[in-house]
Amino acid sequence: MKGICLPLSRNPDFAQQQAGIDALESQFEETRTAFLEFLRTLPIEAECSFPATTTQRRVLLVEDNPPARELLHFALGDDYQLLDADHGHAALALCAEDSPPDVAIVDLNLGYAPSQDVAFSGLEVLRRLRGTLPMIVLTVDRSRHSIQAAAQAGAWAYLVKPPDPDTLRATLEAVLARAAEADYRATQRTIDRAIGILMGTLHLSDEEARRLIKHYAAVRRRKAVEVAEQIIQAQEFQNRLAQAARQLRMLDLSET
Repeated sequence: MKGICLPLSRNPDFAQQQAGIDALESQFEETRTAFLEFLRTLPIEAECSFPATTTQRRVLLVEDNPPARELLHFALGDDYQLLDADHGHAALALCAEDSPPDVAIVDLNLGYAPSQDVAFSGLEVLRRLRGTLPMIVLTVDRSRHSIQAAAQAGAWAYLVKPPDPDTLRATLEAVLARAAEADYRATQRTIDRAIGILMGTLHLSDEEARRLIKHYAAVRRRKAVEVAEQIIQAQEFQNRLAQAARQLRMLDLSET
């Protein structure tokens, strides 16, 4: 098919172009028929069987008061992997690593970093991390103004010190569950978009496109959403190429 397409773009003769297009259509139909036959041989559910992960969820504690950190370690240390940041700069650095935390518990009153002239307040940490991970405020400030400011800066929940351990754990689990649900919805939107691309470009049914993504992911031991993201990126790249080709064609026409 590639051998037919390349000469088509370079040959101005209409009759030869038409013959090439007819041959291309014939090969496309043959390829599509063979591809559909291959899809029908795949199992309905082609999932990878990876070993279940036992990794604890990572909780970032942005707290400059050592006794307060110790209390959080006592309340959460058995069930979560805790990361300590005693100032805002350390918190941002930990969140920029390859394995960022799943959630952050942030004090609003933070001190200076040893090597920094400017201290990041808890609100500034919330603003800078907004949209990257869920965050819970834990502070002594009970004022309505503080609660509103934290919510506007990106806090998902607001707790007052000293926290009741049961309330702290329940809030943490609720925030993590809400984040997981949001991730699931985003994943489904990505996969649905990739399915639509396959249906349009390969003329597959919804079931055939979904089965293809699952099978491709299983064979390569990857997540279906990662395959879907690749499909979307490839389609976007193809669209950019097509747009560039149209612009080039218009430029050639304007010069003749």
